[in-house]
Amino acid sequence: MEPTSAITAISGVIGIFDKMWKMYKDYSDKLSNGKEKTESEQFLNEARANLQIAKAQLGEALGHILCRYHFPPGVMVRIGPDKNNQWQCIDCGHRKPSDSELAEESSYDEFSA
Repeated sequence: MEPTSAITAISGVIGIFDKMWKMYKDYSDKLSNGKEKTESEQFLNEARANLQIAKAQLGEALGHILCRYHFPPGVMVRIGPDKNNQWQCIDCGHRKPSDSELAEESSYDEFSA
């Protein structure tokens, strides 16, 4: 199997698990308070964390940078012009390098120092 088809297959499986998680969450929300609902919510939290880790690992395998400001890490996508090489987390919005770092870099004049 070629790497691109393997990555596509993995991405498809992650998408299916994401849909299953949403269906189970809808079911869990309808449960009355009690032991079954508590166990269901705990299972959902663990499943969601594992799903996000899998998405991060897939993103990293595809060459994306991972956001280290939260766990599980989020995938960062390139934004803005290529010359800035700025990345933004799709989960929390953190930018690397930050807007202020880019402003400092662009306003730096090596001849005025």
